[in-house]
Amino acid sequence: MTWYKLLDQFFILLLVVYNIGFTINSKIIEILGLEIYSNIFVSSLIIILYLLLTAYRYLLYENINIRNMVNSTELPSVSIILPIRNEENNIKTCLKNLLTLNYPTYEIIIADGSSTDKSIEIANKTINNFNENNIVVNIIEEEELPDDWLGKSWGCWNAAKIANGNLYLFTDADTIHSKNSLNVAVEKMLEMNLDGLSIIGKMMSLSVIEKIIMPSFKSLIFLIFGGRYGSKYLRDLAIGQYILVKKETYDGFGGHEVIKDKIAEDIHLASKISSIGSFKSFNGNKIYSVRMYSNYDEILNGLGRNANESMSDKKIGSIIAVFSLLIWKVIPLITLPVFILEGYDGIEVIVLFCIFSIGSILVDVELNDDKLYYLFILPIGLVLLSWILIDNIFFNRAKEISWKGREYNFNE
Repeated sequence: MTWYKLLDQFFILLLVVYNIGFTINSKIIEILGLEIYSNIFVSSLIIILYLLLTAYRYLLYENINIRNMVNSTELPSVSIILPIRNEENNIKTCLKNLLTLNYPTYEIIIADGSSTDKSIEIANKTINNFNENNIVVNIIEEEELPDDWLGKSWGCWNAAKIANGNLYLFTDADTIHSKNSLNVAVEKMLEMNLDGLSIIGKMMSLSVIEKIIMPSFKSLIFLIFGGRYGSKYLRDLAIGQYILVKKETYDGFGGHEVIKDKIAEDIHLASKISSIGSFKSFNGNKIYSVRMYSNYDEILNGLGRNANESMSDKKIGSIIAVFSLLIWKVIPLITLPVFILEGYDGIEVIVLFCIFSIGSILVDVELNDDKLYYLFILPIGLVLLSWILIDNIFFNRAKEISWKGREYNFNE
């Protein structure tokens, strides 16, 4: 059940019940020096909040689902590029999954970034045991990492140089792809005549801190980067777990070589694609799932890493987005008990804003795969996430970050 859709009927019912129950001789209130019946004011407010909620729902994101398949008879070949470093806990599940995709022609290129664990050993065993479709899989070991390159971009760049596909899919080892995911993504690209796209998948959360923070993170990135129309009017939204791009587009802007020193390489990759072509991002809970972080330290490192680079140059926009979420999703819910206990006038207005807050949170519930318990934890997560982002954007707390055994310094 898509819970936020109940808000459509609820707002209509609320409008009808309120006006029936309100008498013509209601008290007069003054707004902007004009005398207006309070039922007209409240009714108008109900309509305005509903329209705002509808606009928020529409503009925040666009879904891409398995049912969107258009059954193309011929699909271009794809090179799946999988950069890894110390992924012994993830590589088997991810690779086994990629080897069984329902796609006609594709290859897999694993770019190992000097792993010090058993990643390559496990990868080879997985290929030997589960490659029933005889998918071409190449494993390339990292050449010496140049001083002016970051590891992930270096791996992607070297893999792209030997790729044979007409399209490149850059993905990560912590992803689990649905069987028809690549078909859907490629068909959507062809249908919309895109040069590149990114899909933000389902955020898997196992620990308590993940369940509190990560759903809010997904809502916030769609809001900050403009959601449905971000690539046209604001900054391009992309996530490194799933970026699909045409080979000629990738070669046209220079590939990962032009973003070789960027921490948030996914955002910069999307920007480069947009600079010479068309790019769009989608919400795709049914396309793939990913567990980005497993504990609080990883969340701090990961979000700090991205906040420093992808948001620090647009501080005003980021802070507006953060506080906007707090104002309409958290503050009304906090102030309502105070108004009730203190018996303040205008309680109906606060109630309406609380309804709007709950409605917008239900939109986020749908964004996060209809898990209704998010309704109760999203406000808490927004507060914690807001602090993490503001702390990093403005105070640059994460000046040095350790990631996969490598150190990154934002002051260099």
